[in-house]
Amino acid sequence: MHTIFLYGDRRDVVLRTALLGALAQCGSVLYMEEGVFFQAPEEAPAFFVYECECLPSFSVSKGLLLMKNSCSGRELSLPSGIWAVLESGNHSGACALRHQSAPVISCGCSARDTLSLASIEEDTAVLSLQRSVLTLGGNLVEPHDFTVMLQSKRHPHQILPIAMTLLLCGVSTERGYSI
Repeated sequence: MHTIFLYGDRRDVVLRTALLGALAQCGSVLYMEEGVFFQAPEEAPAFFVYECECLPSFSVSKGLLLMKNSCSGRELSLPSGIWAVLESGNHSGACALRHQSAPVISCGCSARDTLSLASIEEDTAVLSLQRSVLTLGGNLVEPHDFTVMLQSKRHPHQILPIAMTLLLCGVSTERGYSI
C-alpha cells in the first residue's frame, strides 16, 4: 500500500477530487481526514490518502507528501522516506521544504521541472518526464513522454502533481493515465 499525505487547506478540494478519482482507477483507495473515513471498493487498499492541514507524526518508512498550492509556508521536517511533490509555482510549499534532505520533486511548465506539460487539448494532455526518477518501490523510470486522458476539464495544477504521484507509486505510463 502506498501512503500519500495530501497537505494543505482541506477546503481546497480541487486536487483531492481529481487525485482520488485517478487513484481509484489504479486500485482501491483508503481515504482519511479529520472526521472522514472512506474506502472504495471492498478490497485491500493499494493507496492510503491522508489529508491534513498539519502534518502528523510519521511512522511510515515510505510515502509521498503531495503539497496543495494552499499549504502553509511553515517549515516542515520530513523523514528521509517521505518524498515531496509540488508545483514549481508553489512558493510557500518550496519555502516549507527548503531544508529537506528527502527528495522534493517539482512539476510545472519549465525545463527545470521533473515533470512538465508538453501539450494539452480538451480531453488529452502529453506530459514529459524530463529526468530519471526512482519509484517508491525502487524502480528507475527514464525520461519519456506519456499521455493523460482527461475525464473532465482539468487544469495543469491538477494534472501534473497527480501524474507525478501515480508515477512515483509505480503505476506504469505505458497505457497512459486517466485523470
